[in-house]
Amino acid sequence: MKKRYAIFVLSLALVLFGGGCVRLAASRLPQDFSIRFESGPCFGSCPWYTLTMMADGTTLYEGHGFVMVKERRRATLSLEDVYALKKKIDHIDFFSLDDRYITDGTGYLPRYAFFVRDL
Repeated sequence: MKKRYAIFVLSLALVLFGGGCVRLAASRLPQDFSIRFESGPCFGSCPWYTLTMMADGTTLYEGHGFVMVKERRRATLSLEDVYALKKKIDHIDFFSLDDRYITDGTGYLPRYAFFVRDL
């Protein structure tokens, strides 16, 4: 379980920060574009936090439980990184994915949610 979670977080970090040398003017990103990732509590010590990234690169983190930082933090990503993430979301055809993926019903696993707003 911890290994799977570590792989997921590493993959998310690569998507968020592995943008490469994409060049794009800010006007090409929809103003309402945003991404929010939430991990919820479980019956154990699962990390519980929220990460939100907006079109202008503003990134907000809020740690809730079982994380090293239990407070709000703010950072700014470059527009190139934001655009690279949007391109990856488009590439995987995010909006064609199912709205929900249900577990086997044990209830011990944390809740993960990934939201994309692209207007």
